Order: sequence, then structure tokens, then C-alpha cells
Amino acid sequence: MTTTQIVSHVKQFLNEKIHNELVPALEQLVEELPDDLVEFSQVERGLRERFLKLAGDMLRGWTEVAITRIAIPSCSSCGKPMRHKGLKPLTLATTLGHVRLRRPRYRCEHCKRDVYPHDGCIRFLSNGVSLALGKVVCRMSADKPFARAAEDLREDYGVRLCKQTIEHVAESAGKHINTIEDRRRETIQGLSPRERLSALPTATGTPGELAVACCDGAMIHAGNKPKYLKNKADQPGWYEVRTASIAIGDPVQGGSESSGDASEMPNSDRPERGHHFRMNVLRTRSFARFESVADVGMDMYLRACEVGFFDAPLQCFLSDGAVWLRNIAEEHFPDAILILDWYHVTEYVCEVAALLFGQGTAQAKRWIEGRKAELWDGRVGAALCAITRQRQRDDLTRQQRDALDRTYTYLDGNRDRMQYPRYRELGLPIGSGRAEGLCKTLVEGRCKQSGMRNWNPSGAEGILRLRAARHDGIFDQTWSQYFASAA
Repeated sequence: MTTTQIVSHVKQFLNEKIHNELVPALEQLVEELPDDLVEFSQVERGLRERFLKLAGDMLRGWTEVAITRIAIPSCSSCGKPMRHKGLKPLTLATTLGHVRLRRPRYRCEHCKRDVYPHDGCIRFLSNGVSLALGKVVCRMSADKPFARAAEDLREDYGVRLCKQTIEHVAESAGKHINTIEDRRRETIQGLSPRERLSALPTATGTPGELAVACCDGAMIHAGNKPKYLKNKADQPGWYEVRTASIAIGDPVQGGSESSGDASEMPNSDRPERGHHFRMNVLRTRSFARFESVADVGMDMYLRACEVGFFDAPLQCFLSDGAVWLRNIAEEHFPDAILILDWYHVTEYVCEVAALLFGQGTAQAKRWIEGRKAELWDGRVGAALCAITRQRQRDDLTRQQRDALDRTYTYLDGNRDRMQYPRYRELGLPIGSGRAEGLCKTLVEGRCKQSGMRNWNPSGAEGILRLRAARHDGIFDQTWSQYFASAA
């Protein structure tokens, strides 16, 4: 039988199935439809359920006669031709229900190794779900707990999968992406500076006027330590997942922080000192990983190349002043303007004032307002002098002295990253709310809900990789890139 004849046989079988089974079912459905428009909701629900069932029947019928012939494959280990060993059954969960099909098995008699050539087009990463259903499961799992995803899958698609299956499918997808990206990073890290130029990802799309990089950390509970922590005991506990965001876009006019010399204005006339920066984001890339500082820095750099960070006229790197973040900025973003987060600065000031004068007292508020006005105007030296005057008091407790010393060291060590009037004039953000917001929405919103403990680090990273793609609005693009057959 020729291929044309086989194809004709497939079409003939399906046409007969349509006329013998589907058409009568549709005619029966028409008879059951009410005449009154007030039954609209009932009709909509009924039609959807019935057509999903009919589509599932069509899919099952098609799998019975679909062509399974392929060129005889060669063993990937020894290179010898493999032998056909018949058709083996497989029950597959799909978006149209469960389907039982048969696909060919081939065996290498030399290596005693079996392969199923069609599985790459049928199964999602060797799981018992189809490629299309795998995408649905991953999208749902990125947004909600696995148990909720199971409920919604049953409600929306009529497909029943247990919570454990959904967890395994989603985590394996994210792990697959992370493994590929880790290999890319390791390859580029091993290249010479000249070789890297041709290996780095290139940006596509509209260039932006402003590029913003930021990074922070969030703690989640894991059942064992992440792999990069080689010197710590392997035990359950809270571990830091490092979260980063690279974005390019255009500042929204009138959206930056208020400017002006606030110290010379009456309280009622002073502009509010806060983060009013707004940005029309063109492209963004986010991630959350249990990684070493070196790997986080390289991952940020690669994503910066991908979105066109280094093509923007204005580049900035926001941080809370942590040494490891400063090292990343200086190594991978040497031309970016380094900005110390305004809100971390004010937290230090408020903490000292509460210890010196009492939480919420009038004297504490006046002292806080004076220091914030000085720092807002870029007069870091004046703020340091005020701290020094307090440090010279004889009635200080050990706790108060430590807080004053800690704040002085923090401000003095970050002088060059606290030029807030300049940043506002350039239209740059002065608050790392983007990074802190990312920690809450990307990490804590998914991995720190009630009862979520003992995450497997690689599994958590897998879910967060899918969630980052959703957060950045590139889930379909990411799926097509790493699971081409599922697009």
C-alpha cells in the first residue's frame, strides 16, 4: 500500500466516522437545544461540554488509523539499525480528555535499548500528557498552587490529573529550560572575551531610552540545601533565592520624583519624597534562582544583552547597598549609574531615630525629617555630621551606639550612589521597588503561600522560571523557544 493510499484510508475512515457517529450526535444535540434565549447560559455550557466530547472522540478515532510508519532509526549509542518491535499502547491525557493510542517501539539488539520515535511529538518531556496539555498545566502551575491548578483543569477542560502529576509536569518543564540556560551560561563563561562577542544574545525590537537593572533576595523554605551551597549541611531550612529584573523602556513624562530643595519649604508645601517614577516598559526579563553571586551576575548580563540594555542612552543599576550586588554591578554593568535605594536609606534613619528618641515621638519625627531632607538634597555630609553629633552623647546605650555606627558606615560607604538630585534630574528611578515587588509577586506570591514548605530547590526554580515568563509577558515566546513542537 502506497503512502497516498494510506492517507486516503485515513481520510476515508474519518469521513465514515463523522457521518456514522458525529453527525447523528450533532443532530441529537440540535433536538435537545431549547428555543428560548433566556436559556443562553445553559446552552453555552452544554455546547462546550458536548463539543469537547465530540472533539475527543474524533481525536481517539484519528489515533486508531494515523500513520505510524517511519524510516528505521539507528541506535544513538552504537549506530546500528534498530528493529521494529510492534506497537505499544499508551494512555495519554490531552486537552480533549484521555486518549489510548499505540505507537511503534524499536529496539537495538546490541545495546538492548528501546526507543519510541513518536514520543517526542506525542508526549511532553516523557510525561503522560500531550504537548498541548503540558502547556496548559505549566501556565496554570505558574500562577497558582498545584491543587488549584488541578481543580481548574477539571473545571475548564474536563481533564482529571492529580496534584502530584501536575507538579511533576510543571517542575520538569521549568527544569528543562533552566538546564538549557545553565549550559549556555557555562559555555559563554568559558569563552575568551573576543569569542564571547559572537556568542552573546542580541536584542531585537524597539530600543529604549532607559535601562534599569535591579536584584534582591527572598527567603523560601526548602527541604534540602541548594546545590551551590557546598559548605552547608544538607537539611531543611530557609534559603535565599536571588531575584533579578532587567528592563528597558521610556520614562513617562511627569512620572519621576518631585524635585526642589525640600529643606527650605514649609512642611505643608514640601513635595512628597517618594518613588513616583513611572516607566513605559518595552521589554523585561526576570528570573529567580538559587545561585552563586558569579552565576547570578552572568545571568543578569546575558538577559541585559537580550533586551538591549547596553544600547540605551541611560543605564542604571539599583540596589540596597549589599556588597554582592555592588560587585555584580561593577563587573557586568560598569557604565551604569549605581543608585542606592532611597527607601533602604530612610529605613536606616528611622531605625536610629526610634532608638534615640522613641518610636513615633515628635523629637524622632523632627530628626528623621531633617536627615531625609539632607539626603534628598544630596547633602550626605550633613547627615553624617548629625549622626556624629548623636554618637558623641554620653548617655547612649550599646544598642544605640551600634545603630549609629551601622548607619554611619552604610551612608559613608555609599556616598557615590546617593546623588539623588542628579538622578531625579536625569529622570532615573531612586527606589528599587521593582526588585522588592518582584520578590513578592514572583517568589513569595507562589512559593510562600500557606503550607508551602520543603520545596525541592530545583523544583521551585522550575516553577519560578515558568512564572517569570508569565510575569514578563513572554510565556508563548519562551514555550516556542524551548518546546518547539508544542508551539
